[in-house]
Amino acid sequence: MEYRPIFSVDESVENYRQLVDHSPDDIAVHCNGKLVFVNPAAVALLGANEPAELIGKSLNDIVYPDDHETVFPRIKEAIPRSTPLLYVEGRFVRLDGSIVMVEVASMPTTFRGKPAYQVVVRDITDRKQAEVLQEAIYKVSQATYNARSLEQLYLAVHKIIGTVMPADNFYIALYDEINQTISFPYTVDEVDKEYPSVLPLAKGMTEYVLRSGQPLFCDQATLKRLLKRGEIERLGTPSLIWLGVPLVVDEKTIGVM
Repeated sequence: MEYRPIFSVDESVENYRQLVDHSPDDIAVHCNGKLVFVNPAAVALLGANEPAELIGKSLNDIVYPDDHETVFPRIKEAIPRSTPLLYVEGRFVRLDGSIVMVEVASMPTTFRGKPAYQVVVRDITDRKQAEVLQEAIYKVSQATYNARSLEQLYLAVHKIIGTVMPADNFYIALYDEINQTISFPYTVDEVDKEYPSVLPLAKGMTEYVLRSGQPLFCDQATLKRLLKRGEIERLGTPSLIWLGVPLVVDEKTIGVM
């Protein structure tokens, strides 16, 4: 059974624009594989400043490359039948190259007398990241229960963290309060291959996290600020981005990951 569009973009352009321009949903229309209309919400979603930056842009550039094999056959099959496409998950590439996780539903329409599709997009990036994080936490709990040794546990935690964020360089530091030292039972580093097994407390970023008991996301701007305030000193090979998370037992920080 053929599905007939509820409306045509051509039939009432002004009314259509008034409706979708004020919609909080991200709405766009594509025709012949190119964007022909985007509302302000969609402009913001794709990282543009104005619609002109997106109009005429190919869907090949918008849809994440690894999703092409699932997205485009679906569109190709639906257009001749003029059928709506229910919400599916995917990824879009923003103008700055960053990735946004989305849910997309499509409704057939016409644009300048040609078959087209209006798409309604939901940004689900936060939701998907929360799901990944929750899954990682669950896996860490499983690893803690199943590991036969601390070494096996450290390796498992490293692998799990690597599913959430880049973790090619990773270490676990344990704090000895009595001797005022830090030991490194697990280290993987692309540059500093050999870590001392034990070090006296200094003023590195690890010690900063130990003192504060709070996570530290340290980019270059944060690094300069902490150095200027004398909170830390440069130790080891500098990192472009460094993330330290306190290991807390019974409300007491015992180390840093």
